[in-house]
Amino acid sequence: MADPDNQKRNSGNPTTEKLSSRVPLQSILCTEELVSRPPRSPDYEGDKKALEALGKAKVESPDGILQLLAETTLQRLRAQSAGVSLLSDDGKSFYWPAIAGIWKPHIGGGTPRDFGPCGDVLDYNSPLLFRQFHRRYSYFQPVTPPVEECLLVPFYDEGKAVGTIWAIAHEESRKFDSEDLRQLICLGKFAASAYKLKTKRVEAQAQRAQTTKERQIVQKKREQVFDVREQLVQKLGDREQAEEERLQDEIQQLQHEILQLQTNSHGQQDQVNELRRIADEYVDVLSQLSEDTQTRKENIQTIQENVQRLREDMQRQREEWKNKQSERKSKDQASLH
Repeated sequence: MADPDNQKRNSGNPTTEKLSSRVPLQSILCTEELVSRPPRSPDYEGDKKALEALGKAKVESPDGILQLLAETTLQRLRAQSAGVSLLSDDGKSFYWPAIAGIWKPHIGGGTPRDFGPCGDVLDYNSPLLFRQFHRRYSYFQPVTPPVEECLLVPFYDEGKAVGTIWAIAHEESRKFDSEDLRQLICLGKFAASAYKLKTKRVEAQAQRAQTTKERQIVQKKREQVFDVREQLVQKLGDREQAEEERLQDEIQQLQHEILQLQTNSHGQQDQVNELRRIADEYVDVLSQLSEDTQTRKENIQTIQENVQRLREDMQRQREEWKNKQSERKSKDQASLH
């Protein structure tokens, strides 16, 4: 297996090289001691109950499952701090969404991917036990209390390492053993399922947010279309109203002309009365126009056509009346001779 420490020292990154010069990675790793230390007796019944409680919480309270996992790790491994580290989306760092125990105030913190214990675990692709890792990673030096030992296990999503679950002993008297490793590996498998659930929930929330946004956009477009339609209907209505008023004025003028024609006509009262009746009907039709836009258009067009025919009929009546007047005048003049 390649040594990630050598790879980092040869990476050409000045900052990494400077930090690496403090102490080598191998000087703070003590993973092999896990199998040489006397293990404590396993508590399979306790493991079962812990996993059952986690499984129930994953269904009933999925938002808090990582924190419950950290607290369960703290209890089952008899650690003094425990937590979960997740790899960021850009893969450049780890962040701590859940911590239990003494380090709980540091929730939300994290470490670099290319220079930190979690990154080392992913590089080795196996569990690692560290001793006093602040001797190598100097950014841990201000953090109190310091770490005596830290046991980390990677977990995966679809074969890709996405985070670590870890337990810390702040006192030299607390030493992790192979039983702690077995339990942490078991809890790491649950961490993988919790991570998958979290990822799906985040994706679902993002999808719902996108769907809501799209619906809002569609609704806004509908409202805009409706507003434009209302404006067009209003404009058409205004134009139709103006046309109705013009027709009313024209028909009233026709009624006045028919009255004059009726006064001056002789022997043509039936034709004139018929014209007057038609004009009155148009007035009634105008007053009862439907509110439906299409029907209003059709009625107005029909009235326009009929008013034109009425004017033509009146013109013929006038010409007939003038012709008869001329004939009568001619007869009167002939009788005088």
